[in-house]
Amino acid sequence: MGTWRRLFFFAASLALVLAPPGIAGGVTYHGSLSWDTGLEATDGWAAEGTEIEWWVTDFTSYFHYRYKFTLGGQGALSHAIIETTEDLFTTGSLWGVFYDGESVPVCAPWVEVGEHKGCDPNELPNPNMPENVWGVKFAEFGEDNGVVEFYSSHVPVLKDVFCKDGKHGGEYATFWNKGFEIPDPTVGPLVEGSVDWHILAPDGTVPEPLTVLGLVLGMSSIGAYIRRRRMK
Repeated sequence: MGTWRRLFFFAASLALVLAPPGIAGGVTYHGSLSWDTGLEATDGWAAEGTEIEWWVTDFTSYFHYRYKFTLGGQGALSHAIIETTEDLFTTGSLWGVFYDGESVPVCAPWVEVGEHKGCDPNELPNPNMPENVWGVKFAEFGEDNGVVEFYSSHVPVLKDVFCKDGKHGGEYATFWNKGFEIPDPTVGPLVEGSVDWHILAPDGTVPEPLTVLGLVLGMSSIGAYIRRRRMK
């Protein structure tokens, strides 16, 4: 193999290692929960058509998370809380956060039932949430349906979700998964569908840094090749 072919081979290898999301492909896991069969809901959201659907794509060293919220009744989505693993997960654990293609505020607070605690101390409380959780809070949606998506290096596990809007007829519109007060299942980490009415969400752990390892191996190969050339 000639010099330029060798250099091209190493460059191509590095390009594959550093490929952006979606270039090299990935395996996607899908699931959903609907009102009355997998979701508890109040006010106008306690209606046919209320649903959360998710797609998690595994790119080996990072993951793409996508959640679709469909509200069967009146009102709009004020904020959504997706449970993660205690304080091991922070806002720095995810990137590329969008809601229907536009960036939205996000924080990772210890969310308490009925408390004004989150991205802003003046935010609305979380009525009807079954118990306190550590979660990622996506705020200021203001839409009746939509999709929130982001990337994270944290592996998916089965967790809880809680969503709310303002009051309609004296009651807050809220929904949460029926498994909220059930211990999180330990199957997985990646599963198709739902187990005990839970959704796939980021864990506090990070997979082996295969991308970095691949880059190191690629650079080592180039370095070894250059050294061999100099010795001739």
